[in-house]
Amino acid sequence: MSQASFSVCGVILTYAQNQLDAQARVAQILSIITKMDEISEFDQVIILIWKDPLDSSSDFGWTKELLEEKIEDYEIRVRIIETSLDPFVGQLNLAAHLLQETTTKWMMTLSPELVDLFLEEVDDLLQNLDETAAVTGVACGEIKEAALEGRIANMFAIWDIGKLLSVGGFNMTSRMRQKYEVVPMVDVGGTTYKMQGVEEMVPLAFLVRYFKKCISVYTPKTKHAYSAISAEEQQRSKAKFASKLARQEHFLKLVGFTIEKLKEGVIDN
Repeated sequence: MSQASFSVCGVILTYAQNQLDAQARVAQILSIITKMDEISEFDQVIILIWKDPLDSSSDFGWTKELLEEKIEDYEIRVRIIETSLDPFVGQLNLAAHLLQETTTKWMMTLSPELVDLFLEEVDDLLQNLDETAAVTGVACGEIKEAALEGRIANMFAIWDIGKLLSVGGFNMTSRMRQKYEVVPMVDVGGTTYKMQGVEEMVPLAFLVRYFKKCISVYTPKTKHAYSAISAEEQQRSKAKFASKLARQEHFLKLVGFTIEKLKEGVIDN
């Protein structure tokens, strides 16, 4: 690989609840790593597997083993970490802090389910990356309109690690609550979802507050939607997207911000 002008670490969060699910996710992740291995800007990949012995909905235990069997032939460094940290906020903060003392400038967060979009768009995305931005979000599928307004999603985004950590990283108020915690619910047209997630909102608000116009948005040339694997995940995904706006407004309000203020942070194309 030739020397790139900047370096990116791919950060993939995953877990599987059965062997069939794990095999499908591993196949997606390997396709992503294979592509990253071909692109000079990527200097490493961190795969974070949520495995909590106290939570039966976390990884069933074989995902790491299945991945380790396949990664030996890659030139790029691949780190596979099992952790019981919160599967979104805690794990993303762990990745950012692991990278803080390295020469890696950018952290690309990516859902394995968006593998096809990644394979088609990543070259163009990196070629057009605004290196002055604090974050670049990909406007695709169900999140397209929100991303264009600055409400980017970690399904596919690139964060400037230094700037992200300068505002405290991802805020734990958005963490996934434990089963024993009482969590407010969002009801949108009869579809309910817990008031959690959308961990991007608090750091986005602080980034805009301190860096002003700092959110870059990339619009893919091709159309893709988020593709859940299992029927259970499809149902969860439906509830997640239906309640997303209400949850985003809630967490922005906690830090004295609004969706309208966030729009002001989007860099004009």
